[in-house]
Amino acid sequence: MEDKVAALAQTLQSNEPNITAWIMIVLVLTFPPAAFYLMRSQKEYHRYFPLLLLILGGVIFLVFAAILVLVLPKLNSFYVTYGITPMNFPGPVSALAIFFGLVQFAFGVYGQVEINKGEGLARWFLNLSLVFLALDYCLVFLLPILIALSVIFPIYSSTAKLY
Repeated sequence: MEDKVAALAQTLQSNEPNITAWIMIVLVLTFPPAAFYLMRSQKEYHRYFPLLLLILGGVIFLVFAAILVLVLPKLNSFYVTYGITPMNFPGPVSALAIFFGLVQFAFGVYGQVEINKGEGLARWFLNLSLVFLALDYCLVFLLPILIALSVIFPIYSSTAKLY
């Protein structure tokens, strides 16, 4: 009985909060920076960093590859048909995002291999994972701006000349 009380007292005195998996999932979906910080501070959640990098890197790759291959050619032909001057940056930005997604995916594969070896993840890996995940979080907010600038702005500027 005294061992249980001592273990409970040690748990209450530790600086690391004990976060359940469901709370962590809710935080990842609602406010990722808090989830990433808590995942970094608790060793039991370190194994999820490579998984997040794999998933988000794959999603970034697929979304921007679809934009580059499927959307931009049709959008450019629409612009040519109606005499609209297209923006020049969506292609290079999409290519850069595809490269970023591939690097992030490869980094996630490396982390998964390290976990499968039974070794813990190095501090540099965790820190670089946080950088990747922070950039992903920023990319979520930059994507609508990219779409607005590449699709809406050329059409708006062309129709503004009519008046």
